[in-house]
Amino acid sequence: TNELFWDELSDEQRAIISEAMMEATRFARLKADELNKSYLQRIRSSGMIAVHELTPEQRKK
Repeated sequence: TNELFWDELSDEQRAIISEAMMEATRFARLKADELNKSYLQRIRSSGMIAVHELTPEQRKK
């Protein structure tokens, strides 16, 4: 299992893998945010769909 594999790794190997996972996650989130902004801009500029954004108060709910 994955847990067995993980348990067999040294502390140094675990640290390297953990850092790589965090870096990959940050990169993926950044790219997803860029894509979301790009697609939202396309939707807005198409004029075919009205985009309504929540106010900060609405987001808190």
